[in-house]
Amino acid sequence: MARPLRPLRPAATRLHNEPLPPQPRDRVPSACDQCRTRKIKCNGERPTCLECTKRSTSCHYATQSAETQNQAIKRKFKLLQAENEAYTELFELIKTNSDSENQELMRRVKIGGEVEDVLKRVKEADLLIQSSPRVDDGSRLHYALPSLASVVPRKRMFMPDNPYFASSSGSQAESYHRKGLESSDAAAQYPSPPV
Repeated sequence: MARPLRPLRPAATRLHNEPLPPQPRDRVPSACDQCRTRKIKCNGERPTCLECTKRSTSCHYATQSAETQNQAIKRKFKLLQAENEAYTELFELIKTNSDSENQELMRRVKIGGEVEDVLKRVKEADLLIQSSPRVDDGSRLHYALPSLASVVPRKRMFMPDNPYFASSSGSQAESYHRKGLESSDAAAQYPSPPV
């Protein structure tokens, strides 16, 4: 059997002269530096808050728009950490490079280049040097290119389900490869990759 509900009391009546409860104030993500120093409420207006406008002082925010103080500290920490890593890498380069290379590094830094940009250029130059052709005996250049077998396996190349060889030009290429290449001088010059 259901229990009868308790009767509710009517809400308390408020007298007309009684003040309203205080409204919750709008929270600002971050106060300006002057309001933080004075420890006064800041309305967070940008570029100049209300208090700085009243006092005719310059208004400066350490945070970006809609960023809290903690978020600003984390952002600045990440920037400083990346900058520290770049300087550490530059210092390691200076320790391992020759004097002439170090002079070029210092020249680039002195002309106003950011350390990250200088390091990026050094890395790109290293890649160019590594991929440039070598001269073994002074007469020939040697390039390090991958073999065809490492790029396309021979068994897969001439499979019937290969869409290239389903076309008429593909079947011609297969017959040329099997007949023409093996019987020509090119077979001796360009041996087929191992299967």
